[in-house]
Amino acid sequence: MRLPPFIRTYRFLVLMVIGLFTLNIVLIYHMLHPDNRRIVENFFLPMTSVDNPSDIDIAASEEGRCNVTNPQAQKTLARVQSDQCRRLITTAACSMQSNTFIPTALPTSCPRSDRENAGRYLGCFADSRNDRLLRGSAMQLPRT
Repeated sequence: MRLPPFIRTYRFLVLMVIGLFTLNIVLIYHMLHPDNRRIVENFFLPMTSVDNPSDIDIAASEEGRCNVTNPQAQKTLARVQSDQCRRLITTAACSMQSNTFIPTALPTSCPRSDRENAGRYLGCFADSRNDRLLRGSAMQLPRT
């Protein structure tokens, strides 16, 4: 049985409203979570290009950071395309100059799927020659 056109249109509109409402709830949930807030904000920030690459010190002074003196950082800032990247690079360069560039978290790439190693510290960032999981891949390098 074929439905009248106004009922089909009404059903489509109801499904669209429900879909947009669900998307809105998901975005609100992600905005409330502190780890996802930066991801969502970066997704919705407009990406603008830098018209004048010689404004390296202006971006740093506007944010109250510092004067970027590292030549490699200055070359990187001259090539950057967006203000968001410029701010991130300026912040990192200023943190390095003031010796405060420490990451808030270290990502781990440790294998965690082995059942025999469950609950055991694998030591990705602390190394010991006597207690290695992959002993066969070690090699002795000559001293120079």
